Amino acid sequence: MSPSIEAWCLQWLRTNSAGGVTKFGNWWGNAADAFRRTKERPSEEIDAVGSLRNKVVVVAEAKWTTAPMSPTIIDDLETYKIPALREDLKVAVRPT
Repeated sequence: MSPSIEAWCLQWLRTNSAGGVTKFGNWWGNAADAFRRTKERPSEEIDAVGSLRNKVVVVAEAKWTTAPMSPTIIDDLETYKIPALREDLKVAVRPT
């Protein structure tokens, strides 16, 4: 089910994006150096990423649930995923 929800999320972002975001895709890569060194987390994935002029301006996580989204989703993005994205020298959004 996850790939379908992630694809829908990307399509929704493409359709509803404001501000001229030109590329959408997902991102996966190594965890931030500090978390890889301690073996806490080897890799990270962000379900949807949007960029404008080679700068990431939108990140989103897609979850299939009827419950309110847990604050831990945002904490995960802020603590682990976005720092890993920042450390990725290529910061390539992989179009889907």
